[in-house]
Amino acid sequence: MITLAAPAPLVPPALLAAPGSFAWWYVDLLDDAGDGLVLIWSWGLPFLPGVTGAIRAGAALPAAARPSINLAVYEGGKESFYLLQERDPSRCAYTPAPAGPGGAGGCTWRFGDTEIVASWQEDGAFRLRAAIDLPAPGGAGRLSGAVEVDGWVRGGGAAPASASLPDHEWAPLCLAARGRADVRCGGWSFAREGRAYHDRNAGVAPLHTLGIGRWWWGRLAFPDRELVFYRLVADGDAPARDLVLEVRPDGATRVADGAAIRVDAERRSIWGLRWPARLSFDDPDGRPVAVRLLHGVDDGPFYQRFLVEGVCGDARARGLAELVAPARFDPPVLRPLVRMRVHHPEGADSPWLPLFAGPVAGRWGRLLGRPAALPVGAA
Repeated sequence: MITLAAPAPLVPPALLAAPGSFAWWYVDLLDDAGDGLVLIWSWGLPFLPGVTGAIRAGAALPAAARPSINLAVYEGGKESFYLLQERDPSRCAYTPAPAGPGGAGGCTWRFGDTEIVASWQEDGAFRLRAAIDLPAPGGAGRLSGAVEVDGWVRGGGAAPASASLPDHEWAPLCLAARGRADVRCGGWSFAREGRAYHDRNAGVAPLHTLGIGRWWWGRLAFPDRELVFYRLVADGDAPARDLVLEVRPDGATRVADGAAIRVDAERRSIWGLRWPARLSFDDPDGRPVAVRLLHGVDDGPFYQRFLVEGVCGDARARGLAELVAPARFDPPVLRPLVRMRVHHPEGADSPWLPLFAGPVAGRWGRLLGRPAALPVGAA
């Protein structure tokens, strides 16, 4: 159902050409107060309306036909900005530069006027720079600015590279890293520094066909390490697969495959998803780690995101966690609701999009066609 992959090799361009394939890259950043952002750029993102429905109808498109980019910002435990934008494939590009004999390599991604560049050196030093320039809907202006990550490529604790295209592989790339963000849209702005995390998912088999009932993923930014937990629950009676990774700032990695992740006090959302108030597991040294879900910041029929807190002994950590239920992707009855959140700069949008995109402040005014109020002191 899933392979824990090494950071290299890169996602091959041939994967994006396979019908029903997908690839997404993920960065998050959190400061000490728990404010932060999530940036996801992708081809064939299964969450997009119509992607999974087309596969079920026998008309699967290759990932290359559906590029998208998503930025969500959280302040004070609440969403302050959101943009999920699907772009014309002719205005997007993925250009990998595989590692040479010395081990250095990189990637460049382009979405219209936005460019994301990642590079790693022979000694494992990693650098990612996202120069963001995207139109925002409803008269919100343009989203512009930068997101940066500096750290070390994760080492060890993964399956060897395969010559075949993967059904589904998850590759944590750079963890326990430092990040900076400075983005703005109209009168709204967000600038923070903090801990950053970067990974990717990719596969040629449609995600909803892999027998996955749901998975829990989360990362905890402890002062001297990153702890990542991954609990994958299969459809049917197959046992769950639990993974715990410990990654040091220099990239040194230990993996506990089969560690028991305990999910406590589950509740049911209005969409029918079950989510817990707490999780717990042991780190690779057997020390107990308790995770408390502080704030639900995204709640949908097949996806949830939470801001969380972790405790291990005297150490505390901020973090994020996500619940994904692939079998629930793209139900026809809910597809119009999902479309309300997706911006198409080169195509048609839902008239309700301004309620779900851009800065949270002023959304009703933008929906009604009223100009956003300028911040105090603005000319």
